[in-house]
Parts: sequence; structure tokens; C-alpha cells
Amino acid sequence: CGAMLGYVDENRVTGQHNFYNDECTACGYKREHVHQGVKCGKAVSWYENVTATEHTLYTANESICSCGAMLGYVDENRVTGQHNFYNDECTACGYKREHVHQGVKSGKAISQYENITATEHTLYTANESICSCGAMLGYVDENRVTGQHNFYNDECTACGYKREHVHQGVKCGNKITKYIDLNILNHTYYTANESVCSCGMVVGYVDETREKSSHTFVNDECKYCYYHRKHEHKATSCGKTITEYIKITETEHTRYTANEDLCSCGEVVGYRDEKFVTEKHYFEGDTCFDCGYNREHVHVVSEYKNAKQNYEKSNYKAHKVTEYVGDIYCACGMFIGKGENRTYFEEHLFVNDICVFCGQKDDHVHKGVSSVRPEIYYAYSDENTHVKTTISGGSYCFCGEFIPEENGVTRFEFEEHTFENKQCKYCGYNTKGYIESAIDQTIKGDFSDDSNAAGLVGQILVGEIPFIGTIADIRDLLASDSPGSLIINMGALVPIAGGFLKYGDEVAEILKYSDEAAIVVKHSDEIAEAAKVNVRFGDNVAETMREVSRVSDSPNDAYKNFDKFKQQHGKAGEGQDWHHLVEQSQIKKSGFDSEMINNGNNMIPLDKETHHKVSGYYSRKVPGTDMSFRDWLAYKGFTFEEQQEIGIYVLEMYGVKVK
Repeated sequence: CGAMLGYVDENRVTGQHNFYNDECTACGYKREHVHQGVKCGKAVSWYENVTATEHTLYTANESICSCGAMLGYVDENRVTGQHNFYNDECTACGYKREHVHQGVKSGKAISQYENITATEHTLYTANESICSCGAMLGYVDENRVTGQHNFYNDECTACGYKREHVHQGVKCGNKITKYIDLNILNHTYYTANESVCSCGMVVGYVDETREKSSHTFVNDECKYCYYHRKHEHKATSCGKTITEYIKITETEHTRYTANEDLCSCGEVVGYRDEKFVTEKHYFEGDTCFDCGYNREHVHVVSEYKNAKQNYEKSNYKAHKVTEYVGDIYCACGMFIGKGENRTYFEEHLFVNDICVFCGQKDDHVHKGVSSVRPEIYYAYSDENTHVKTTISGGSYCFCGEFIPEENGVTRFEFEEHTFENKQCKYCGYNTKGYIESAIDQTIKGDFSDDSNAAGLVGQILVGEIPFIGTIADIRDLLASDSPGSLIINMGALVPIAGGFLKYGDEVAEILKYSDEAAIVVKHSDEIAEAAKVNVRFGDNVAETMREVSRVSDSPNDAYKNFDKFKQQHGKAGEGQDWHHLVEQSQIKKSGFDSEMINNGNNMIPLDKETHHKVSGYYSRKVPGTDMSFRDWLAYKGFTFEEQQEIGIYVLEMYGVKVK
């Protein structure tokens, strides 16, 4: 009946305490603390006894008690060595010696012409001698060479000296041709070549000749001397093809075709290839496509307008659909009659126990749609222990509730870390320095074995990922070997994304150079919440991706409602539904225009199983709120573009890549 009647199997066992930080982990007894140097603190290093020729380096390590008290130094060491000078300053301890000028490198080379006469010039060259401090100490490799001018167009190409110009015919210019002494039969042409000075002036002609030649006529005109002869018509080429329709009746027409005979002058001098062909009319509408003959109009049904579709609640199996196919119109645009009304029953399409068409509610029964296999997970706890979580298995309903296996067990235990190379091989906790781990993760990204706040921020910013792209990092974190490591990675992202300002000192250098820094900090809370929306053990993270294309690349494929979209694009396909990247509920929740939502750019075909899972994901409660994920998106004021990007990344969690 539940009444407490006493105790059985009473037993008392006496054992030794198991002390951790002077407190028994079993019974809580505290012993008196005694300082012991049990771990090494930070290393100290400085230079001392600095002279003009050498310095001494002192190094030691702090000895730290487990309580954190500093007990002294160990491994003390002093090493004396000579200075290593660069530009008179020791690169190790910074000691500076007195500077003495020395010509240690060559500066710029100088070159100039001097002693220029009418026949020759002298070239002077030298190199500057420069001290390591930059001082100019003189010249080296001085040289003087005297040589003759090298003239081109009376100017020396080296020193620029100009001599007095004298005209000379040194090259051949244009070839000239003149036609003279014209008559009916021939013409005389005169040819010569110009003799040109190097300055460009014509100084005479060479190779002068006179020859006679017959006319070469093109369209009765000589192409050389332009003499015109009297024109005579000749059919020399084919012109355009002419087509005329003659003898047109109600049933047929006769088509006449011919090709024009053209003279070289372009005048039509006759016809050839004449044909008469009788054909039946080819009507397009009521007009013959070929000859243009119009017949009496007969109305033909071509389209339906004003179609309507209403959904009514009926029973738990089906809802009633009343459909009006629309008014009937002819191709000429005239109304020719009313369409028919159709009534039929259609199975409900339940999403989260509500039919998306008629609103009928279903009594929800939990069904395992996403399985969880037996697994052991590790999560970092503190520097000495981590949490070991054992789950025997179960499944998740699409509503988000976990359904454990019959007699299933979930157990949490604390274990000591097992370190390899400063890192626990189970939970990933490492003892490297914070900045050391951050730099390693910033450079290596997902390939790094280390992870901390500054490192993750660095990884995001180095990749130049804008705000919504930050949520895409969820996808990278989900690329884990097991759901267990998924939870660890997710747990690492959530507190980081929501606490960028907390780690500002560590990531200052990273954020300082990033254009995205302001955006990341501004939206840090939103990123944190979107990242941790109920990602559970049971979410099946896809190991492979399948690509799905949007219906349209352009946002101009827009419709006033979902019915109009389906009338244009039909069904999504066998076993598939149409899926909105930004849900229809955001028309009211976020105030988006219906043509943005019911748009080919916002629609993809999606298999029914994945469609139910994604809809269930949007119905889950956001941790720390009483709002569903879809309500939370509207509450936070995400733009249409941002919600569409979030929708794309949620699909990627279920193995769907949107192109």
C-alpha cells in the first residue's frame, strides 16, 4: 500500500577516507591542510648581471600546492653567455653598445655623363658605401669611360647631345600611283617611290615608270581609273524569293513562289523557278497561319478562372474538400460558362498533431521516429574529473519528447581524467595554456584537438563567416563520430556564442581586425539560443548529404497564397511534400509578405519523413523560454533572409543540402 514498515539488510562497513582537496569525497570529512608542492605553476625568466660583453639568464618554476599557495621555486638555473648583437643591440637581453660607423652594404648606384663635346662624352659611375645605421660614408667602384656619341635622328641615344641636321634620302616612303591618258580601251598609270629623310621630309622620288593597262570594269566602271562605259542589262545574279497567296477560299489557298532575276546594276529583269502550290489552311485560333484568312469564330474552352478550394474539419481519418474548378473562358477571352463544384474527402496531413490544411487536431500518441542506441558520453566537468553519462537506448518522438527503452537507465558518474599529451582521451579536457589552445584552434579549425572560447571565436572570424554563417558552425560541430561527441561539441559552442564579451581579453587581437566583430557581438545572444535549441541524443545527424534544388533561382516566382503556387507547379512528387524554407506561420508571426513565403525561391521538394522531423524541430521549446523555435525566431526579430539561412542549416542537420 506504500506505508514505510522499517529497514531490512542493515549493514555498517568502516573504511578509509578518500581525500580530494582535503575533503573526503564519500562522507565530506575535512582534514587539516598541510602545504605540499604537488604541481608546477608558471615558469619565470629574466636577465641579470648584464655587462658590455655578456649577460646571465635566470630561470625557475614555481612550486604550487594543490590549494593554490605558492611555496617557492624549483629547477633554478643561471646561464651566462655572450651578447648576440644586431644593429648594436642584443637580441636576447636588449643591451646596447656604442655605435661605430662601418661601410657594410652598398647603397644606390649613380651614373651621369660629363665632358660632352661634338664628337664624344664621358660616363661616370660609382656605388654608395652605406653603414648598417644608414649613414652614407662615401663612394666605391668609381669609374670614368670616354666614348663616341651614338646618333639616332641627330640625337645621341646615351647622353642626349644633338648635332646640326642635314637632309639625306635614307629610306623609302609611300609608293604613289596616278592614272592618266584615259580612253575607251585603256589608261596609262604613273608609279614612283618617295625618297624620305630620317627626319620624315620627302626629298625626291625614285624608280619612276609609266605603263599602259586595259580597263577592269566593275558595274560598268573601271576600278582603277573610274572610266564609265554605257550600261547594258544582263541577268547576272539571283535576287529575293517572292511568295504570294492567291485564289483563297474557305478551305484552301494557292501559294505562288518565284526567284527574281537581277542585273549587276540591281534591276529586276525577270523571274525564274516559278511554282503554284495549293494547300489547306493551317488555323491558329481563327486565322490561317500562312495566308491570314479569317474563318467564323467558334468558342473553345481554353482556361479556368476564379478557382477556389475550401477545407472543412470532418473526422480523425479525413477532411472534406470543396473545390470549384473555376469559370470557363474561351481563348478569345470571352466567358462561356460556369465550372463545376467537386466535393471529396482527403486524408489529413498532420504536422505536430494538427492537419496543415483543415486544422483538425489529432490525439497525440508518442512514437519513436528517431532512435538512440546505447552509448557512453563524456563531458568536461573540472580540472580533476569529468562526467560519464551512460544511456541504455530509446527513441525520440517527432514532438521532441524522449521515449526510453523499457527498463531503460540513464546514469551519471564522475571519473578522473586520463591524460595523453596534456589532453584527456575521453572528454577532451586539456592542460595547455589558454592562449596556446586558442591559437592552435584558430589556425587548424576543426582539425585541432583543442577547443576553447577564444579559439572558437578565432575560428569563426578567420573564416570570415557573417552572423548567420556563425550558426553554420553548428553543422561543422555536428560532423562528429557519435551522438556523444555531438553533445560535447554542442556544449562547447553554446556558452561561447552567448558569452563573447566574457572572453573579450583573450580574443581582443582576433576581434580587432575583423569586420564581422560588431555583428557577432551584437547577435551573440541570438546565436547562443539558436545553437542550443534542444539538440538531443536522439537527433539523427546525417553522415552524407543529398542535394535538393529550389523551385526557382529568382524571387520573381511569387504567389499570393500556397494554393496558387500548387496550381502553377503541381505536386512535389511521389512520397514528397512542398517545404517552405521560411515557414508559412511567419506571415502572421513575423509580418512577412505572403509572396515572399509562397515563392519558388523559398520552396523545395522534401520527402515526407524528413518534412515531419523538421516541422517537429521547429515545434520544440527553446531552453529557458516557453516559446517554440518558430515563435522564438519571430520574437527575436530575425529578418526573412536570416530565417531562410537558419532553415537551410536545420535541413543540413537532417542530411539535406539546398542548392
